[in-house]
Amino acid sequence: MESDYVSRAISNNRQTRGRLLDRRPVYDGHIIFREGDQGDAVFLIEAGKVRLTRLNPGGNEIEVAEIGPGCIFGEMALLDGSPRMASATAVGGGVIIGLSQAEIEARLQAIDRNTRKTFELLLRYIRTTPPYKDRKTAGTAAETELDRLARRTLESGVVQAATQVSDRFMAAMFDVLTGYVKLRRPPQ
Repeated sequence: MESDYVSRAISNNRQTRGRLLDRRPVYDGHIIFREGDQGDAVFLIEAGKVRLTRLNPGGNEIEVAEIGPGCIFGEMALLDGSPRMASATAVGGGVIIGLSQAEIEARLQAIDRNTRKTFELLLRYIRTTPPYKDRKTAGTAAETELDRLARRTLESGVVQAATQVSDRFMAAMFDVLTGYVKLRRPPQ
C-alpha cells in the first residue's frame, strides 16, 4: 500500500537510526518471497513494480495487487510473526529497499506503549478479518465486535496521532495499516 511518509523518509535519508537500509535491484520475475514463508524484512519499492499473489483453495494463483514506487509490502508477516500472506514477484526491473525484523522491533519498542497497543490491535484486525466486499459476497457481512472496535479506534484519533510519530517509517506503517483496516470494515 502506498504511503507518502515512506517516500519522504527514503528520499530524505538512506540511513536511519545508524543502520543502513538494504537497497537491492530486482529483475523481472524475481521472487522476493513466497506465501507461507517466514518474514525477515519489510520492503519499500523505490523503482519498478511488484505483483502480490495468493493461492486460492484450488491451488491456483490469483493476483491480489500490483504495486509500484512508494509502496510498502511484506509488513504483516514481519510485524506479527505469522507466515507471509502472499507471494511477491518483481514485474520488470526495479529497486526495493528492505528493513530487517530486528530494526522494526527496535522501532516498535521505541514508540509509546499506547501507540504500540494500537498497532497490535490493527494487526490483529487485519489478520482475522477478510475485506468487507469478500464478506458480503460470502454472506457474512454483518458487523462484528472486532469491526466496532476497529471503527472506534480509527474514529478516536489515536491512529491519526500515531501517524505523527517522529519515526517516519513507523508513521508510514500506521498509514498502511489504517488503509487495510478501512478495506475490511463494513460501511457505516
